[in-house]
Amino acid sequence: MTSTKQISANRHNSRKSTGPKSVGGKAVASRNATRHGILSSSLFLPDEDPATFQQLFEELAKTFNPVDTLEMVLVEKIAVAIWKQRRIVAAETAAITLNRQDPKLFKSVNNSLDKYMPYDKVTTDDLTPLEPVYVTWSETIIKEWNKLVQEDGQEITVKEMKKKAPQSWQNLQVEAAQVGMPVNEFLNSQGIKLYDWFLQTKQLAETVLVKAHLRAKVSELYNAANAEMSILPDKPRASFERYQTTLDNQLYRAIKELRLLQDRRLRMIEMVVPANVGETSS
Repeated sequence: MTSTKQISANRHNSRKSTGPKSVGGKAVASRNATRHGILSSSLFLPDEDPATFQQLFEELAKTFNPVDTLEMVLVEKIAVAIWKQRRIVAAETAAITLNRQDPKLFKSVNNSLDKYMPYDKVTTDDLTPLEPVYVTWSETIIKEWNKLVQEDGQEITVKEMKKKAPQSWQNLQVEAAQVGMPVNEFLNSQGIKLYDWFLQTKQLAETVLVKAHLRAKVSELYNAANAEMSILPDKPRASFERYQTTLDNQLYRAIKELRLLQDRRLRMIEMVVPANVGETSS
């Protein structure tokens, strides 16, 4: 029978190797693995780097120390399962990123703000702080409107606007100048009267003020929608979870089979009786 000392030495020697250490040796191991068929080009997506997988495989080979083809195949199965698990994480992240695109987020925000917003829908611009000058401008326009319309009704004249609504008159001049026209010609080109232009400007000012007052609410709703859409809907999430469970089972089964195979090999080594044991003892 093999002595206790011999069994211990055999076990120590069987676990001593850590695989090929030289560049050439690693290359041979890599080619051997590729010949087993798992490390083929069909494993990789166009944006995946085979070299990254090869690094994973070599690290696992150092950990498990495969010594024959069957053990190497099981290490490959472990590497593939881990590789696909990483792909699941990337796919889930991409799905969440797609789900959180601004159009979807702002659709949710605007649906919640319908009762507050009589005019425009909110956009990304409404998440940034509004400069005080715009609030001041809007308040001035509304004050001028209230004063001018209360006194003159819809019969607004250029003379009255210059006198009672100087800020509004300045805006009208700027708009006309931008297209290179006098004020009257500009209004005619738009097919509107002075009163109509003033009404549109007043409505714009009101929208600015409403949005300014709702800015905190918009940010709150946007963050809430962002958090809600960070969780995948039930159907795609269930698909990811089922696939993850399948890969987990493949991974644990491959590890278990490899360990059983290696333990069996070690027991066989321990049971071998050296041919010259009898001669030495005699």
